[in-house]
Amino acid sequence: MPMAQVSATCENKNCRSTEKNAIATCFSMECASYNINRPIRYCSQCNNIRHNNRRGTDHIVHTTIGSPWAMEPQMQNFTIEAIVSLLNEAQPYGDKTKSKDQERLNRAGLLDDLDKGDGPSPEEARLLSRYGVWLIVSLCAPTSDTPPEVLGRLLAALCHWYNATQYLPDDQQRTSLERLKSEYLHNWLQDVCKSHFEVFVGCLMPHPVEHARVGGHWDALATRTDHIKEGFNRLFCLVTHELVSLQVWDRVMPHWMEAIHNEIPEEERDELKITLNKLLDSDMSPLGFDAAQMYQFITLRFTKTSASVQEQTLSWLQILSSLNIVVSMDLLLGMFSEGVSSLCNTSPPSRKTSSSTRPDSSILEPVVEDDLGSSSGLSEEDRPPSDHPEDHYSNPQLILTCFVLMLDVLFKQMEVQELERHQGTEAQQSQSIMILIRDMLAAPCLAPHTCDGHLDCTTCELTTTFFQLAMDVVAFLCPRMAIQNNRVADIIPPEMESSQTTKSPELSTTQDPQSGSCTQSPRPSSLLTPREVGLISVMANMPQIVTATVETVGELDLAPNIPQESVVKAVARAVTLTEEDVGM
Repeated sequence: MPMAQVSATCENKNCRSTEKNAIATCFSMECASYNINRPIRYCSQCNNIRHNNRRGTDHIVHTTIGSPWAMEPQMQNFTIEAIVSLLNEAQPYGDKTKSKDQERLNRAGLLDDLDKGDGPSPEEARLLSRYGVWLIVSLCAPTSDTPPEVLGRLLAALCHWYNATQYLPDDQQRTSLERLKSEYLHNWLQDVCKSHFEVFVGCLMPHPVEHARVGGHWDALATRTDHIKEGFNRLFCLVTHELVSLQVWDRVMPHWMEAIHNEIPEEERDELKITLNKLLDSDMSPLGFDAAQMYQFITLRFTKTSASVQEQTLSWLQILSSLNIVVSMDLLLGMFSEGVSSLCNTSPPSRKTSSSTRPDSSILEPVVEDDLGSSSGLSEEDRPPSDHPEDHYSNPQLILTCFVLMLDVLFKQMEVQELERHQGTEAQQSQSIMILIRDMLAAPCLAPHTCDGHLDCTTCELTTTFFQLAMDVVAFLCPRMAIQNNRVADIIPPEMESSQTTKSPELSTTQDPQSGSCTQSPRPSSLLTPREVGLISVMANMPQIVTATVETVGELDLAPNIPQESVVKAVARAVTLTEEDVGM
C-alpha cells in the first residue's frame, strides 16, 4: 500500500489501549476482514491479543523493528551491521583516493572514459546516514543488559560519523546534521558514558579493541602514523561537541601522548600541532577546562610517583614543548617541585608492567600500550624501539635523567613563552626556579661516583648535561654583570678633585705672612676624616696605573679599502661648431 494510505494509529475499532500508535500490520484474511479486506494496523496491545500462542500463529504479520538487545543473535548482528553501514555512508575512506584519481584523469583528459557508476552523490550519502542516527537513538537505548561488544561497535561507528560530518559547507545539509548531534545524539552519548563508561573510553583509545575498529582508516591499509592521526582527529571532533568530560580526558590522554611519542616520527609530529594547540589552549580550548584541569593527567603523575613514571611524563612534555605549546610556568614549576620532592624524599616503588592510569590508583604506573603495532601489517622487527631509558638505567641514573628532562622542558618553555631575559632573581618565578635547582643539587644521585675514565660513563654524561642545562637556565635569569671602570677619577670623590689633592694628603700647606713663602707641614692623622682615611688605604693598595696608548692596527684600517676618486682623462677627437659660435 502507498505510505500515504497507511494508518499511523491502531485500526481496531474495539481498541482500548492508551498508546494507539500502530506497530504491526497483519495481512491475513481473518484480520483483514475487520478492515474492509485490507491489511489492518494494530497497536502493541491489540497485536498481542490477536496474535499469541492460542490464535494467529499462522498470520503473516509485519512489525516494526524492535530493540536489538531483545533479538536473537543472528538478527541482532544483521540489525547492528545495517546501522553501521548507514553511518559509514557519511564518508567512505576511499573518497580521498578517488578524488585524487579524478584529478589526475582530469589533467590527462580521460575523465569521460571513466565509469562513474550509478551510486549516490556525497551529499545524498550523508543524508542517507541520518537514518542510522535515528535507528540508534530510537532502538538502541543503553541498558544494563546491553552487550559491550555490540554497544562498542555502534559507538565506534558514531565516532567515525562525527569525524566525517565535522567540516561541511555552511548550508542546509550541515544544519540538518548538526541538529541531529545536538537534539538526539548528545543525550544518547551522555547516557552511554554514565552506564557504560569503560566501553565509551575504550572506543576513544589509540588502539581500541577489535570490535571498535569501524570505518575510516580501519577499513583501509593505513600506516601506523595514519591510524594515530585519524584517531586523534576523532577524539577532537567529540571534544568540540562537549562529549569528553574531565574523567574521560584524564583516562584517554596518557595513552594518546604515549602513542604519539612511540609511533609518530619526530618529523611528522608537526601535523598534529594545530590540533594539539586547539585542545591545550588554556583560553580558547573547546574542552571547557581551566589550565589545572587540562593538565591534571600530567600533574597527577608527579605526585608520589616513581622515576619511570616521571620520565615517561616528561617525554610527553618534551613533545608539547617542541611543538611550541604553552604550559603555564607556575603550573610547570609546581609539577617539577612535586616530582623532585617525590624522587628525593621517598623510595620509589618497583616498576610494574600495567596500563593502569586511573587517578584513584594509589600508585601510578607507566602507560603501556598493549596493542602496539597491531594496527598495521608491520612485523615485530619494524616496530620503533622505545625511547624510554628506564629499561636499562639504574635508579640513580633514571632520577638524574628526570632532572635533565625537567631542565630541558623548563628552558624550552621559557623560550616559548618569551620570558624576559636577565630579569634577575628577585621575581617570584625566578626564585621558584632557583629553589627547584637547589633541590635538585641536594639529591643523592649527584653524589660523587667511581667509574673508569677511559670508558663511556652514563652517569658522567648525565651529570655534565645536567650542569650545562642548569647553567643555561641560571644565565637566562641572572642580569648581565655591569662593566667595572677602574679609572682613578671614578674612585676619588668629587670634593677631593681640587688643587690640594695633587699634594700628599699627609702634608698641609702654610704660608709665612712675612716672607710670603709657602711651606708644607705634616698633617696629623687624627685630623683626617674617616672617608679620607679609607681613600688613603684604597689608593695605597691600588695597582700601578698604566696610561692607555693608541695603536693603529693595519688589518683593521679601512682607509685602503675605500675607493679613491680619480679624474677621468678624455681627449676630444672632433669639435662641432654651430653658425652662432662662428658669428655667421
